[in-house]
Amino acid sequence: GGTASFAYGATQGAQGIYSTSAQASQMYGAWSGAMCVLPNLGVAVTHSGNFVRGDTTPSTLRVTVSNLSSYGSTSGLVTMVDALPAGLTPTVASGAGWSCSIASQTVTCTRSDVLAPVASYPVINISATVTQTAPDTMTDVASVAGGGSGGAEGSDVIAISSRADLSVSASASPNPVVPGSTITYSYSVINSGPSDATGAVLTQALPANTSFLAIYTPAGWTCASGGNVTCTNSDLSSGSSGTFTLMLRANAGTPVGTVITSTALVS
Repeated sequence: GGTASFAYGATQGAQGIYSTSAQASQMYGAWSGAMCVLPNLGVAVTHSGNFVRGDTTPSTLRVTVSNLSSYGSTSGLVTMVDALPAGLTPTVASGAGWSCSIASQTVTCTRSDVLAPVASYPVINISATVTQTAPDTMTDVASVAGGGSGGAEGSDVIAISSRADLSVSASASPNPVVPGSTITYSYSVINSGPSDATGAVLTQALPANTSFLAIYTPAGWTCASGGNVTCTNSDLSSGSSGTFTLMLRANAGTPVGTVITSTALVS
């Protein structure tokens, strides 16, 4: 037998080029892409003025609804709800473009116009009075939802104070008084408010040349006598008044022409 051999391959030629092709198709975001254009509502609550127990002039709460999103506008109904804490009584609620209603402690405001990204609706102003039993501190919480956004809450801490206008007036009889006889003083105490007065105190220093006989007090007051006559009331209501009758003896031997002066202080 014989053996035959030959070269395997191809003869050298021009440089070869290999290529392939693929068709790229666009894929639409079904979740994460859509999230980029949703609105994101937020709500802020502030207040102005002094919140005073019993004040008939309402104080003001301000609620601002904003779109915090950089891209998405609202669509559809937006609802703000502010359930005022016990001790605050809403009287009026309004804001440009808002439709507001009040039911007991709760203020509800709605609107459906579009709120652009990074923008705010006009402020909602809520007028409220403060009850006599309001605590020293309370928190008002408002919420917002709708418009294609998730819900959000905002709050504001409010300090409550009391302001009571106490006054006392006095009269005495007889005038002049005969040494050894009785002087009758009448004191009228008034709380002109607007708040109830907690721990009201009436103090009357016994004047020189007199001796204590008796004191008659109005309801709610307790009195004690010593060097002074001191009367207390734990809770004197706004608008209330009371009359005290203090009886003293002008000491025998008091020189004629002596002026007996009685001074009363209420606080």
